[in-house]
Amino acid sequence: MKIRHTALSLLTGIALAGGAYFATAAPAGAVVQAGAVVHPSYEEWTPGKYYQPPFCRIIYGGVEYECTAAHMAWPGFEPPNVPALWRRV
Repeated sequence: MKIRHTALSLLTGIALAGGAYFATAAPAGAVVQAGAVVHPSYEEWTPGKYYQPPFCRIIYGGVEYECTAAHMAWPGFEPPNVPALWRRV
């Protein structure tokens, strides 16, 4: 079981790029969801919170996003709805 857990922690998946397969490493403690690595220390997106780049990353719907412009988060301005404010990582 420990070997399997370690392997899952180290390998996040295999991607197909130009016909070649390669593996990517995940940070220790990261959670793998649907082929994406979600860092455990990132907070969930929260309405009413002020976000400011450059080092602002959040989780919304199990997906990691990076803030691209300073703003106050409001309902309706969720990361997938406002690409001018959030970039999917």
